[in-house]
Amino acid sequence: LNERWIVTGNGGACTQQVLAAVYNRYGNLVYKNDNYSNNWDGTYNGKPVADGTYYYVIKYVLLNETAIILKGDVTILR
Repeated sequence: LNERWIVTGNGGACTQQVLAAVYNRYGNLVYKNDNYSNNWDGTYNGKPVADGTYYYVIKYVLLNETAIILKGDVTILR
């Protein structure tokens, strides 16, 4: 049903850049994008990641150069 990871929230329309990184439970980077545009589909190297919990760090850079960092988790179920 949810085939893309949609990032919304604190950034809103006032962002000039959204940086996103996703890590597996071992701390290995499985996704990174310095200009995220809601396009992560739960894959790593072109293959679906295993079901489980992944951890993200999102950095919103606002138009006034202020940075907002959010951390949390996203669960992949197929």
